[in-house]
Amino acid sequence: MVEGMETKKDSDVKLPVMAILAAAFAVPWSNKVRFSQALAITFFILVLVDFLYGQTGSESGSEFFVYLIFSSFVYVSFAVTCHRLVLLGSESVPQLGVFRWSRREFRFFIWMIKLSIAFVVMFIPVLMLVSFIFKPEPRYVTPMLIASSIPFLYFLSRVILLFPSTATDKIYDYKWAYKLTEGNGLQMMIVVVLIPVIMVGVHELNGILFGEGRIIGLLNLALGYIVTVFEIAAISLSYDFLSKNEPKVRRAD
Repeated sequence: MVEGMETKKDSDVKLPVMAILAAAFAVPWSNKVRFSQALAITFFILVLVDFLYGQTGSESGSEFFVYLIFSSFVYVSFAVTCHRLVLLGSESVPQLGVFRWSRREFRFFIWMIKLSIAFVVMFIPVLMLVSFIFKPEPRYVTPMLIASSIPFLYFLSRVILLFPSTATDKIYDYKWAYKLTEGNGLQMMIVVVLIPVIMVGVHELNGILFGEGRIIGLLNLALGYIVTVFEIAAISLSYDFLSKNEPKVRRAD
């Protein structure tokens, strides 16, 4: 699909991380008009809802639940649209993106729920263990959170290709995803983690340079979803590369 990402007939092929990340920026940029057109509505809804909730909402109770469900439903349309544009081309989604949900979008949403549950199951016990070792002192909070998230991040990196496969109407399971990413766990972690880490750094830099005003907060939210497009593209391209090098794909029962 992209120069530097040629496929091979070798089950032990390594994911070309740098080529994937470069293509993740190049593919949306080269078709920026179509991406902008198809993602504009969901993009603005996500930014606006996040901004308004950040100004007035609470982090618990029914208000948070309603916000979480609504933003998740909008995000599914945003993400499925982006995956399909990268993998299937401009004609694979309606002019203004995916809004009418089918079984595909519901499966995508269910995977989001399953991975959220997996996060809780994997993160909380590790956090408790790490907290017991380091003790909950303020200087240890950030290292504790990072250390506690590593097992889940590895698991997520091994199964995250379920999202682009679901977005392109393929039905697979955890076993298939783990098999597809076998031998590329570290490479997938880089793909999954590097762009968000850079984004966090940009947010911190913006805070240092411009402070924490509402306008900066709104711009950071917008920039975050723009970067999310590149992250989704990187995951889609990783799926495209690894699936084309997979000797045999077995459909889940």
